[in-house]
Amino acid sequence: MFLHNKQMMYTVRVGTPDAKFGNLLLEQFGGPNGELAAALRYFTQGWNDPHPGRRDMLLDIATEEMSHLEMVGQTISLLLADRVKLYLEEALSIAQDESWPVADAYSEVQKRVAAGDNIRRFINQSDTVHPSVYAYETMARVVVRAIDDARMIKEEAAH
Repeated sequence: MFLHNKQMMYTVRVGTPDAKFGNLLLEQFGGPNGELAAALRYFTQGWNDPHPGRRDMLLDIATEEMSHLEMVGQTISLLLADRVKLYLEEALSIAQDESWPVADAYSEVQKRVAAGDNIRRFINQSDTVHPSVYAYETMARVVVRAIDDARMIKEEAAH
């Protein structure tokens, strides 16, 4: 039923990140009167309507609500952009204070990009959302290094 066009109909722009407004928009995204709830209501009504014309109209409206969900989601992501980094930095600080082992893939990617690695290498270009194989390999190396550094796996003595 769905065909996801990776080109958004409208470019979402945000002047500056604004966590307070981003948090308020979460209600519009997934709250009881938000885009997700509206889409689900229209889908449910459409699937249960025996009249072909009304059914088609309701399913079209539900699909349009999904595009609204995508735009609101993109807006929230942009509004909270600086928050993600702050949350990661705070988590890293807490882990270091508690002497917990940390696999910090975020900083590794930032270092590689600063050194000239193209950020697009870390993103699956077929969907532009999920990590690429290169990103998974990078994350795996970071995790293995963290396990080794923390000596979490004890080597058995050779017999």
